[in-house]
Amino acid sequence: MEITCPNCTTRFAVPENAVGPNGRKVRCSHCNHVWHATPEDLTEFTPEPLAAALNPQSTTLAAAPTWETPPTAPEPMLPRDRRLPPPPMAQPRRNNVWLVVGILLIVVVAALYVFRVQVVERLPQAAEIYRLAGVPIADVGTELKMVDVQFSGHSIASLPQIRVQGLIHNESDEPLDVPALELMLLDRSGATLTNRVFQPPQARIDARGIIRFQYDLDGDASEVGSVNVRLQE
Repeated sequence: MEITCPNCTTRFAVPENAVGPNGRKVRCSHCNHVWHATPEDLTEFTPEPLAAALNPQSTTLAAAPTWETPPTAPEPMLPRDRRLPPPPMAQPRRNNVWLVVGILLIVVVAALYVFRVQVVERLPQAAEIYRLAGVPIADVGTELKMVDVQFSGHSIASLPQIRVQGLIHNESDEPLDVPALELMLLDRSGATLTNRVFQPPQARIDARGIIRFQYDLDGDASEVGSVNVRLQE
């Protein structure tokens, strides 16, 4: 097939499907003219006979038609409303936030366990929380520890009594003197019910030894929220 530039009449050899069913814009490579070519603009390629190429006044050949390369079509431009939107900005991953929160919770729980004695000394009402969680509170002396401190209720001659008991553990390799014990009973709101000082069952404890102590006082155990026993300084 061939197509002719409407501006300079230069003819071009093109494939049959070069224009397409709906036509397209093409540019003449000879004069740079741009026009919208349609399938109707294509004609059958018919080479000129040899006689028509001869000059009747001369035996020399006339210049043959110049066949250019097929016309080039301009780059198609996408309509403005069909252009792809810019990619969305990357959002921070929420998984990283939860990871940080989880690590902080682990650090806080570990600190509350390691420094539980100091926490109870400053907030005695926290002793009940540790007790409900099954974490023993050990008030530490130099190398003596209070272990498994708890309270219970009973009655003597129909009078309510509160019994506080626990263990004193010597973690050193030498015998140690045992100081007096300070007892503090707290209600469920953390308020102090009573303070007492009492002597341990023996004044000296063997190396790596354990002493069990017990102390009874008047009162209703149902009013007690927590108990704190420590070695007197």
